[in-house]
Amino acid sequence: MSILGRLKHLRPVQKLRRARHRRYFESAAGQALHDGVFRTFAEAAATEPGAKGFNEPMHASEYADRLGRVFPYDYPVLFWLQQMFAGATALDLVDIGGNIGLHYYAYGNLLRFPPRLTWRVIEVEAVVKAGRERAERLGAQGLEFATSLEALEPADIVLSAGALHYIEQPLLWDVIERAHTKPAHVLLNKLPLYEGEDFVSLQNIGDGFSPHYVWNRKDFVRRFERLGYHLVDDWSVLERHFELFDDPVHSFGAYSGLYLRRDPR
Repeated sequence: MSILGRLKHLRPVQKLRRARHRRYFESAAGQALHDGVFRTFAEAAATEPGAKGFNEPMHASEYADRLGRVFPYDYPVLFWLQQMFAGATALDLVDIGGNIGLHYYAYGNLLRFPPRLTWRVIEVEAVVKAGRERAERLGAQGLEFATSLEALEPADIVLSAGALHYIEQPLLWDVIERAHTKPAHVLLNKLPLYEGEDFVSLQNIGDGFSPHYVWNRKDFVRRFERLGYHLVDDWSVLERHFELFDDPVHSFGAYSGLYLRRDPR
């Protein structure tokens, strides 16, 4: 190790570097960065007074410019939805964390929706209010909103893209396990999955901070396999990566997408 490398690992130097990183993490320039390895949401939130999550009106308006936009990481989801929609006349789709209906509007420009498609977005109260107002204004057919994961049933398809890990409770697999009728398809995108142990971290979300899960990939899939699902497809989301300061063990280069299908019984 070089002299500079040895200096970086001296305890007083590490302490200074850590304090400088924390100040940067807490600043406006630190938006989207992550910090810390914790056991629970409460433990992570206790380190930052601004850890209030996403239940704010601004989170309903800041993504409004994305209503018609599709990004590279959307295309695996679009491909599988196209297969599910083909020939279907009526389907119930639940979109967990779908904001004001971003996927409904954007995907609707590229996909032929079934004639009787119910697209139900599950979001926090502030976002649901804004989503309902916009849907009414635009005359969005079949677009509904709810605030609880318990509204998942009935659902043929469950979709979640970049939101599932911010929900402390209930966990999706627990909700599906309790459901009388389980969804046939689960499409998950922009998930923080890696090869190590589960943990909780804290993210700077712009106007505050939010705890979120990071899951072990194999254990995450096994939770659904126990409910009768099997992994059909998975992909890397290279536009998202997870990096913790001075912690390569808990850092990884890409988020993940998964398509899980339930075996008929």
